[in-house]
Amino acid sequence: MTNLTLTKTGLVESVLRLKPRVAAFDCDGTLWSGDAGEGFFSWSMAQGMVSEEIEHWARARYADYKAGNVPEEVMCGEMVTMYRGLREEVVQRATDEYFALGIAPGIFGEMRELVERLRAAGITNINIDFIAGLPHQTAESWELSLTDAIATAAPHVSVYMLEVDEDSRLGRELIAGGTRYHAHFVPDEDSTAEFYLEACKLLNGAGVQQYEISNFAREGFESRHNLKYWTRQPYFGFGVDAHSMLAASADPYVLLRAEDGHQHERYSSSAPCEMTAANVEAVRFSTPDSLDGYFAGKPPNRTPVSRQAALEETLFLGLRLTRGVDLKKVTAEFGADPVNAFAASIKEFEDIRLLERRDDVIRLTPRGRLLSNEVFERFIAVPAA
Repeated sequence: MTNLTLTKTGLVESVLRLKPRVAAFDCDGTLWSGDAGEGFFSWSMAQGMVSEEIEHWARARYADYKAGNVPEEVMCGEMVTMYRGLREEVVQRATDEYFALGIAPGIFGEMRELVERLRAAGITNINIDFIAGLPHQTAESWELSLTDAIATAAPHVSVYMLEVDEDSRLGRELIAGGTRYHAHFVPDEDSTAEFYLEACKLLNGAGVQQYEISNFAREGFESRHNLKYWTRQPYFGFGVDAHSMLAASADPYVLLRAEDGHQHERYSSSAPCEMTAANVEAVRFSTPDSLDGYFAGKPPNRTPVSRQAALEETLFLGLRLTRGVDLKKVTAEFGADPVNAFAASIKEFEDIRLLERRDDVIRLTPRGRLLSNEVFERFIAVPAA
């Protein structure tokens, strides 16, 4: 029995021992056999892609890394430089060839085995996550990943497009225009959009229907957890930095405790409420975001949600869903004037085909889903007519 088999067996058995009711898989490089980086490193030198001098240096440096003398991020950055001087298309062609030879045959092997075992144990609610736009991703590798996921018959799949921001080291490197963490191999925005559209096509065609911008499911397996957020139903969160939302009581000050300083100090860390009771639609609250604060009994932070904010959330959260937003129902809940304040924006997005309208229901078009943030921005803080 090889170390790889032991690792796979340990993974499968450790998950099964937990007796989960729901299983979620991250498929982006974490569940295929072997080490893709190390494999390409050795394979590329065997193919003569670098000089003997560079190979001698690289192997010695890698041995230092394996011995724990070189940090991983330093090693990754240095290994990229060993291909300096080669044309980008040469390296890309080599990575595609290695992916087909060294990665594709073993991809998702652990997941397939685990899915079969989970199903045998009566667990059928399984989700697979994808990120479109990762370094070295190609149309071929993306299609292969989606095809393999469909073959598992998993009932729920999530597809996210890579977000570039300061909160991740890859995002920071992309913003800086650097090459660390393979940032210069991140597909361009057009390619990432094509990956997303291809996922929509393949998944819908396989009966894993899109029901939200990033989520696809077979009938009856839509995420009930997230649907509560998107449809603004009350929810409770438990634990450190947990968030909740409840409909406002007849007297929202009972929740907000803003009527006098003594009760405010006792029950809440929020600022005193400046809204009238009639204007509060819901109350959000969150527990302390540190373990020390949580166990010390620090009170939750409470935030009132005005009727205007609730209307805006109803529109832009509802538009995340492929079923769209029923303006007739929204008008019945919030009144005609507040809803009519968005009429011009809705018409504008219809004209440029980011929104489509059938009777009283508006929904994002396929192109609108790609540009959803631009649409949602217009449904926030629109002044009343």
